[in-house]
Amino acid sequence: MKRKVPYILALVTAGVVASLSVALAQIASGSNVVEVRVEGNEQMSEGAVLSYVQTRVGQGFDEFVARGDKQRLLKTRRFDQVDIAWEQKAEGVVVTITVKERPLVKKVAFVGNKAFKEGELVRGLPCGVCDAMDGYRIEAGRQAIDTL
Repeated sequence: MKRKVPYILALVTAGVVASLSVALAQIASGSNVVEVRVEGNEQMSEGAVLSYVQTRVGQGFDEFVARGDKQRLLKTRRFDQVDIAWEQKAEGVVVTITVKERPLVKKVAFVGNKAFKEGELVRGLPCGVCDAMDGYRIEAGRQAIDTL
């Protein structure tokens, strides 16, 4: 019987959280967006971040679109984390997009290379200066150079 108590408690907690999420979505759904804020951006301008976002001031708030905005921002690979929150105000919905940007590549250096021209090496890289640092792209670049 002791083992069932934590399981039942977990189910009840999950139900409460799901109910609150639905309630919040219903409160905001259909209300017009009165403001879209961007927080945490240091390298990308607010306008650049918002260019990936479909939630717009003056349009009806749609949670599905907001969740899609989060996915579009993450797909840019410029952010380690994206959170989107919304709050119902008297005048409408305020949407806040909080981002944690990845560091940018400031320099690409090839040390010890004597066999290839630098241009040949650079052409094989999937990223370069001013691109967001991404472990996958860095590894892909290393492998591309290894195949030369």
